[in-house]
Amino acid sequence: MNRLHLASAVESAGEAIVVTDCEARIRYVNPAFQSLTGYRVEEAIGQNPRILQSGAYDTDFYSDMWQTIKSGSKWSGEVKNRRKDGSVYECSLTIAPVFDGDGLIDGFVAVQRDITEIRQAERVLIEKQRELNESQREQLEMKDRFLSQVSHELRTPLAAVHQFLSLLLDDLAGPINSQQREFLGIAYRNVKQLEHLIADLTEVARAQSGKLRIEPRPLDLERAVADAVVSFDGKARAKEIRLRRKVESNLPEVMADAARLQQILSNLIENSIKFTDEEGVIRVVAGLDPDDDSKIRVTVSDTGCGIEPDAMERIFDRLHQENVEGWESRTGLGLGLYITRELVTRQGGRIWVESKQGEGTSFHFTLPSFDLPRILRPALIDRGELRPSWGIVRVDVSPMDPHSSRGASPDMSRDIYHDMCTTVHSDVDVVLRHRFCHGAYATLYAIIGSGPEGTAAAASRICSVMRRDPGALNGTIKFLVRWNADVTRPEEQKLGVDAALAIVATRIEALLEDEEWWEELNHGGSQDTHR
Repeated sequence: MNRLHLASAVESAGEAIVVTDCEARIRYVNPAFQSLTGYRVEEAIGQNPRILQSGAYDTDFYSDMWQTIKSGSKWSGEVKNRRKDGSVYECSLTIAPVFDGDGLIDGFVAVQRDITEIRQAERVLIEKQRELNESQREQLEMKDRFLSQVSHELRTPLAAVHQFLSLLLDDLAGPINSQQREFLGIAYRNVKQLEHLIADLTEVARAQSGKLRIEPRPLDLERAVADAVVSFDGKARAKEIRLRRKVESNLPEVMADAARLQQILSNLIENSIKFTDEEGVIRVVAGLDPDDDSKIRVTVSDTGCGIEPDAMERIFDRLHQENVEGWESRTGLGLGLYITRELVTRQGGRIWVESKQGEGTSFHFTLPSFDLPRILRPALIDRGELRPSWGIVRVDVSPMDPHSSRGASPDMSRDIYHDMCTTVHSDVDVVLRHRFCHGAYATLYAIIGSGPEGTAAAASRICSVMRRDPGALNGTIKFLVRWNADVTRPEEQKLGVDAALAIVATRIEALLEDEEWWEELNHGGSQDTHR
């Protein structure tokens, strides 16, 4: 391109172009500069570009800019400048040095592009989005309050209806004829549906308030899958749907909450049954996650109608319902998949969906596999090295009256577990439950990341908490707290951290299962309400 063409291009450019000497005195401005700033050519020539400064920046800002271009480098950024009439505009600015034949800086060229309208539009959009988010937040809060209130108000009268319908169906209020039984059965099924909806409302309220309890423990995934599939076998058969399961052999145990895992599987299987036609197939498959061997992946797939592409991103949203033409409308509030996602993510997993309309849908979710060395790592490793000592506190809780069922409350078991978790140091100590239970109402272990003194102190704190337990106060449970400390052996210290961790974890697992070893311990004692 010759000089004439270059000059013509600069003159007709839409961006404002300024050329200065090496002292930053303006030598040239193009017509776009005049339009943007309001300064005529004769007013700009000989001036310093500081005439455009808006006062929005301190001296350090311009000093850094000047030092950058004086060093031979290019400076780029967005700045607010001031026009001749005093109005402020925003521009995208690039300043580059111009070199002479000897490679020395002969001046600078600056290119400004007006972005005022773009940034104003962005700010309007941001403000609108903020207002929308605030409105959505207020709406969700209002919905949460409404859901919580509705579930609370409906639970008690619904329980009474359920109870009396059960009495009638069981002929406890006298014989009923076949038509009456049919009508009562319809009412009973609808009551169960309402109870399911209320349970969903309660779960959402708990999730939003942070009160959704998750208690992971080692589980046999094959048994969990089998239980879930069997529970829906009748429903699938009623629609002539084949319900299949396949679990890889030799899978490690999954670290999950047993009840919550059943809830996840039930929600996904039931969802598949709803949207799968007669003679369809539903498969529940479990195996190691190919993307992360520390996780186990479970897939619930069906040959149903599939999900529309536009709905895929919203499928896990709260109160979202998928309407499928030609299929019965979903009964419910659109909370099932939202709750499912909450239950999966709160157990350290993730969930996603793949679907093709007319061919079927696959829901995948992952959960951590049970890995005792990984679980015990906080208690056994400190700053990348094996701790010199550690301890174990065991708590056995059993009914005061072995023939009474009052001591076997699942809620009480959960409360004891949470009491122990809050008593120990959560960043160092680890609480295990149920895996090593040997017939007692509850057996729990705290692995303490310190020596004898720290372990004894932890045992004392646990005893104090147990004495305040309502079950101990009213005489329905008794508890036995025992503890012992151990040291890391010299041969274990010489190994690499991961190898040593695996060996010590294996030793701890053996100790947890060694009933004779626990019986020989004299630490602690039986604590009950008669003392």
